[in-house]
Amino acid sequence: MVIQIYEHCGTWAFTDKARGLTHEPFVAGIPEIIDFCIDAYGDKTKETHRIVFSAEDFPLCQGHMTKTSNEHGGAWYQFDVQDGGFKGWLCPATLKFFDSHPEKIYFAFDI
Repeated sequence: MVIQIYEHCGTWAFTDKARGLTHEPFVAGIPEIIDFCIDAYGDKTKETHRIVFSAEDFPLCQGHMTKTSNEHGGAWYQFDVQDGGFKGWLCPATLKFFDSHPEKIYFAFDI
């Protein structure tokens, strides 16, 4: 799956009209994960970034997040990097892409 993210109202967001999502914001730690990934893998000169993601590993995958718990219809995920890690919450809009919150979400930026 693919989304195009952009800054909106002070956070990262995306629109997927086919799934009924407009300016869907990322919150609760996910913007910090996105910032880290753009610095590490993305093209910092762009105003928008494409994220390819899947519940399965795929060629050119740059990383993954592991589900740690469910809360308020969403799920908390851990993203580990060499110098530490990040924790972020993905809201129920995730279920527009998956039947349930996957145990792992694999991703790549700007490929």
